[in-house]
Amino acid sequence: MSSGTLLPQVKLKFCSCFSVSTGIKILSTIVLAIWVVFAFDTFVESSIVMFSLSCIGCLYNLIICSYVSITTSKMSSYFMLHPLLVILVSNIDVLLSVVVVVVAHTAKPEWEQGGLVTHERVSNMTVQVLLATICYALALNSYYLSFGEDGSLAGAAFKDQNSEV
Repeated sequence: MSSGTLLPQVKLKFCSCFSVSTGIKILSTIVLAIWVVFAFDTFVESSIVMFSLSCIGCLYNLIICSYVSITTSKMSSYFMLHPLLVILVSNIDVLLSVVVVVVAHTAKPEWEQGGLVTHERVSNMTVQVLLATICYALALNSYYLSFGEDGSLAGAAFKDQNSEV
C-alpha cells in the first residue's frame, strides 16, 4: 500500500452501548426470575438443604441483578471502573450453581418429598439454572470487559468523540 491511500476508520458510537445495556437489564430480570421460580420449586418439592442453597442463590442473584440493572448504563459504576470484579462475582455465581447441581444429583430421592418424579424434576431444573447462570456470566463478562475502563471500547468512543470536537 502506498502512504497516500487512506483506510476507512471505524467509529464506535456511544449510542450502541444503550441497546446492549438494555439487553443486559432484560437478561438480569430473566435470570432473577429463573432463580425465584427455582427457589419456589425447591420449597415445594425438595429438602431443606436444596431449599437453603436455592435461597442463597436467589438472594445472591437478587443483589447482583439489581445492581447491574440499576447501573448498567452508567459509565461511572463500580463494575465499569473495575471490570475484573465482574469476573469474580459472576464466577462465584456459577460456582454456587454448580454446587446446587452437584447436591441435587447426588441426593437420594425421598418419598416424603415426592419421590423419584420430583427428584428428577428438581435435578433437571438445577441444570437449567446452571445453564442460565453461565450464559448470564458470559454476557456480564463480555459487556463489562468490552465497555469497562480496562476494555477501552468505551474509552475509544469517548476519545473519538473528543477528538472530533
